Amino acid sequence: MHRFAGATLIALCLSSSTQATTVVAPSFEQLVSQADIVFEGEVIDTRARIGAARDGSPIVTDVYFRVARPLKGAPAPTLVLQFLGGEIDDRRLTVDGMPRFVRGDRDVIFAVTSTTRISPLVGLMHGRVRITAEGDGKQDTVRLFDGTPLRAVDALGATRRQPLLAARPAMSLAAFESAIVSEVARQDAARARPR
Repeated sequence: MHRFAGATLIALCLSSSTQATTVVAPSFEQLVSQADIVFEGEVIDTRARIGAARDGSPIVTDVYFRVARPLKGAPAPTLVLQFLGGEIDDRRLTVDGMPRFVRGDRDVIFAVTSTTRISPLVGLMHGRVRITAEGDGKQDTVRLFDGTPLRAVDALGATRRQPLLAARPAMSLAAFESAIVSEVARQDAARARPR
């Protein structure tokens, strides 16, 4: 039985892609609570390699981040997160919905580092909030993983469109990070209360 499962995993890994990744978008509170680390960082390198799996050897990509500002937990100044998928020579493993990083990307990352998963990000792609310079480059703002401007934290995980938010500009990076720090403090205080 274990050999069959291993052979199936290898066959999936050697195929060009796995299809139809569906993930329910977590709310802002869930992103913060499920992550063991949250940080603002810049991608400084990516390296694909053959992973060390027990029942096969899939391709994984290590993404190296320079941590600019820790927002939850205590990430190292340089942090490596491992994602399933990548390309080595003529072998490629693509996982639908898996974020792709390139050197120079700036993001706020919500990650789980305590267990190995196909993506260390909370909610697969949802745990990546892009940082972009707006206008003349003086104001950093935040966007969802797909490039949609993030206008308010309550839009994260919303199941319905919020038309009133459409007129608002994208949140500033400073406002987003302040909201994260406040939510971490709120959740820590709630856990510390006697029951």
